[in-house]
Amino acid sequence: MIIGHPVSIILYFVSTICSLISVIFWHNKGRIAGIVILLASIILILVTYPKFSEHMEGYMKRAREKHSLMEEPSYRRLKKPQEVCYEEFIKSMSV
Repeated sequence: MIIGHPVSIILYFVSTICSLISVIFWHNKGRIAGIVILLASIILILVTYPKFSEHMEGYMKRAREKHSLMEEPSYRRLKKPQEVCYEEFIKSMSV
C-alpha cells in the first residue's frame, strides 16, 4: 500500500461524506453515481478498518514503550547550588 492505513481511512470517510452530499442534493445520474461511490467507500472502510486497528495498536504499544523509557532517568540529577552550599556548610560545622 502506498499510503498508510490511517490516511486511507480518513480519505474513505471524506469520500463517504462527499458521496452523501451528491445523494442528497443531486438528481437522477448524479444520485446514482453518489450511491455507487457511497457503497464503494463503505466497503473500503470495512475492509481497511482491521488493518488500521492493528496498525494503531502497534503504534500505541511503541509509544508506551518509548514513554516508559523516557520516565527512567538515564543521568544522575545535578544538585542545585543551594544544596551544594548547604552540604558544605554542614561539613564545615561537623569539623
